Amino acid sequence: MAKGTEQAITSVETANKAGASLTVITETISRITSMNDQIALSTGDQQNVARTISNTVDEIHNRTEETAASSKKLASVSSELAQLAKHLEGIAKQFKV
Repeated sequence: MAKGTEQAITSVETANKAGASLTVITETISRITSMNDQIALSTGDQQNVARTISNTVDEIHNRTEETAASSKKLASVSSELAQLAKHLEGIAKQFKV
């Protein structure tokens, strides 16, 4: 009988330890879940920032191309203006003062 009582006490102690271990495991899982939620939120924020940066880089690229095209046009107009100035100078030289 004493042996049976002893085994029962040991079984209860083991069950209590298992219950305590399960409590610790449950709390740890809860903390991990919370961390996963924070990581997911941060990942979403990072995606939004990356998308914004990408859009800004695209806009800079577009403005750069527009500026390059405008510079080419300006160079062409400047060249034409220089030719017209030479032509006008030639015409002006024909007149005697």
